[in-house]
Amino acid sequence: MSHTGHSAESRGLSLHEVTRRVQKLIAVAERTTHPDESDAFSRKAAELIARYRLSAEALRPRQPDEYVIHELVLGRGAYVRARFSLLSGVADAMGCLATFLTGPSGTTAQISGPLREVEAVEVLYHSLHQQMATQVSKQRRTTSA
Repeated sequence: MSHTGHSAESRGLSLHEVTRRVQKLIAVAERTTHPDESDAFSRKAAELIARYRLSAEALRPRQPDEYVIHELVLGRGAYVRARFSLLSGVADAMGCLATFLTGPSGTTAQISGPLREVEAVEVLYHSLHQQMATQVSKQRRTTSA
């Protein structure tokens, strides 16, 4: 895991999301046959690398079974524990481990395990979290609270 200069979390992006975005920009820059497009994508990738101080190690393509640690911003507020509980349950079911850190910008979860499973945990967590939020908002509308 590499360290960032600007906080990716403060922008609502995880370090993993920024890294993937840079990897995609580099891939597009390498594939395009138009020099101007290649230059534009390369410049944007370089800007993100500098802004978030990404290391060459962080940008290296990963194998699906490689052990990784991804960070996921849970934020702050009344439901942080519930969000972490959901994430932890999904991680456990997928054979991964979820831990958390608290700091001035809120709570950040760390999910560790094989890359393939960690990515599946993130997808499932976001889907289930959205479904739960939708159901809660429906419940609030039907009550007098």
